[in-house]
Amino acid sequence: MATITFTQHPTKPTERELGNIEVALTKLWELDHNRLEPGRDPTFKAFYAILDNYIARTGIPEVVDSVEIYENDVFIRESLKTAPMQYVFQYLVAKRKIKNNQNEFRGLLNNLWFHMYRREVKGDSSGFEHVFLGEVRNEQAIAFHNWINFYYNEKKGMLRYEGYVVPRSDPHAKVNILHFVVQDIRVNIKVHPLYQGGVRRIGAAYPEIHGHIV
Repeated sequence: MATITFTQHPTKPTERELGNIEVALTKLWELDHNRLEPGRDPTFKAFYAILDNYIARTGIPEVVDSVEIYENDVFIRESLKTAPMQYVFQYLVAKRKIKNNQNEFRGLLNNLWFHMYRREVKGDSSGFEHVFLGEVRNEQAIAFHNWINFYYNEKKGMLRYEGYVVPRSDPHAKVNILHFVVQDIRVNIKVHPLYQGGVRRIGAAYPEIHGHIV
């Protein structure tokens, strides 16, 4: 296993950051210089490559082949080159949550994100699939948190947005119901409306992409 060296960014947390998690989270945001800018964020390309590695519906065991294992490793490697992930490593070491061993940290991320576990049957889910991609169970979307995956599925013709429902009794309700079809499965998902400059957005998870609201 090749050694990963964190030398690109000054990412050692301060005592104030170690003592206040909100300050540390602000620092993470400040360290994210790329923010999905074309040609500047290799993690986006690596992330995009693994979006088609999973079956949305739960209860179907995932088959992980050598290509997918390689793509997972590339994503972890690219992530670990970034200032935010280097900061996370230094933060956890300072908090004595992990050893000061970069390759062990890489293995920890691989286990946390890509180790397959049982949701309905053995090997039908993983932390990465659940959090970053989302799943469908009983015609309901669960953990569909990532707008990149929403955009990816729509672009590939695997997702069709069918609108949303605002509760008639409360037009300013904190939760709306979003309707869409993903991988030929009709699903509903609860979203929290977001107001920006007085304009109501459907959900904070689906920002503007190249001038179009996903």
